[in-house]
Amino acid sequence: MTMILDGKAAAKEVQIELQKDVEALISKGIMPKLVVIQVGEDPASSVYIRNKKRFAGKIGAVVEHITLPENITEKELMTVVEQNNKDTNVHGIIVQVPLPKHINTPKILNTVDAKKDVDGFTDINLGKIMSRSGSGIPSCTPAGIMHLLHVNSVPIKGRHAVVVSDSVIVGRPLAMMLINSGATVTVCHKNTGDKLAVAAHTKRADIVVVGVGVKGFLTKDMVKQGATVVDVGIHRIDDGLRGDADHDELQDHAGAMTPVPGGVGPMTVAILLKNTINAAKILTE
Repeated sequence: MTMILDGKAAAKEVQIELQKDVEALISKGIMPKLVVIQVGEDPASSVYIRNKKRFAGKIGAVVEHITLPENITEKELMTVVEQNNKDTNVHGIIVQVPLPKHINTPKILNTVDAKKDVDGFTDINLGKIMSRSGSGIPSCTPAGIMHLLHVNSVPIKGRHAVVVSDSVIVGRPLAMMLINSGATVTVCHKNTGDKLAVAAHTKRADIVVVGVGVKGFLTKDMVKQGATVVDVGIHRIDDGLRGDADHDELQDHAGAMTPVPGGVGPMTVAILLKNTINAAKILTE
């Protein structure tokens, strides 16, 4: 039987830990605060932000949601970010992506003070994953995945992991985190080839992480019996949500698997707030 890697349960455990941390900070007169900057009104982004606010409310942290018009200039957006960089009452800043096409996304993300970059998207924090310094803020989704694997005792050291994503948000930082934990890692991307070419890699893997944005992309014939499957995708359909893996096919074939919904998503939010609380501790030392 396939073990379900329950992101909701793991996030709840993180929530309980963070509640204690927030209480300790408040007792010192420090109110942990996260600022979320949103440009435009992308519906998916709005849902993600609501989830972040909900989790923050449960642990007692403050979230300020700044909404800006779609036609804001890059310079104006940078000014908003820099204002929050300077505000000592702000401990975490995220700029919700995607941004409009006229905005240089990497430039804006790197405007965020690395010490307040609780998404872990700045070059500084991404670089610290590579250097294994341990002093950076980890990217939320990759760190959430690693947390799920660890709390469910999924072996990583000495195992072969295939990450089907080379995005800066998920694939690349996750590959480095897996390497840092002792895995041998293969990264598949658009230049790997078609689904058959990707399958040549995934069906040899002990751990498969899929985040390609294609509903049901990862099928049973692409995964060896007993492998662990982590599904980063999420797609809204008439009867609910689906992921990038075909969960019906993989049930009782995979050894362990994250559900959609309730897998990677809750952990991403939990790690974001964990990063915020950790940043508050460091910034107020």
